[in-house]
Amino acid sequence: MRHTNLVKLDPPYEILMEDWGGYGGVDCYYHIYKHIATLIEVETDDDPDNFLKVVNEYPVDEFGRLVPMPLNFSKTVGREGGSIDWFDFYMLHRELPEDYAFPISVNGPKDHTSIYYLARRIREYNVNVLLPGEEEAEGKAWDIDVQLRFFIDEDKGIYSVEGDELIFDLTENSIKALKDAILKLRNEYYHAFIEKPFRIVFYSLDDDFGITEELNSRNVNTAYGKK
Repeated sequence: MRHTNLVKLDPPYEILMEDWGGYGGVDCYYHIYKHIATLIEVETDDDPDNFLKVVNEYPVDEFGRLVPMPLNFSKTVGREGGSIDWFDFYMLHRELPEDYAFPISVNGPKDHTSIYYLARRIREYNVNVLLPGEEEAEGKAWDIDVQLRFFIDEDKGIYSVEGDELIFDLTENSIKALKDAILKLRNEYYHAFIEKPFRIVFYSLDDDFGITEELNSRNVNTAYGKK
């Protein structure tokens, strides 16, 4: 026989993310929520050595809704008032389609990348995303040095780049389009973490087209230097 038991949790609550893909006819839906309680499903039998067995645990979000996926499918974002480091943010971001937009309350254009939406959604739950070098900066303005690795073959029409430290993995159809895409993504970081006084500075060991120099000459973050 199966029974259920609702266990209420105490704040500060853990913030979780789950993929609801395919649930209720939705192909792709990622839910970030505050885990305020757990519905525990247990099974009992007549064996005195194994009388109580936990079958499943389902989280309950801050609106009292039962999350349809078991708790072990969830990924931890952080805890209210706490922080998540950049590597863990990156691993969460890898789960998302490139242009996935969370249903968030912030105002602004609707064509942001999933980096923006994920960062702002996490911020809504009072979880700070720690950027590379942020803790060492101790509240002062700082630079994030990002190495760009270019893969350009004009004869084959290959124009790609990968980035270290921050996510800058892009492929376009020309050098100009690649530069524009890098600039747009850098601005996404500035918008996503608008309260942080940092600057992204590019460098490369294989830039034969002067791309990084041009990108750095067009580097503007209005928050940089304010603290």
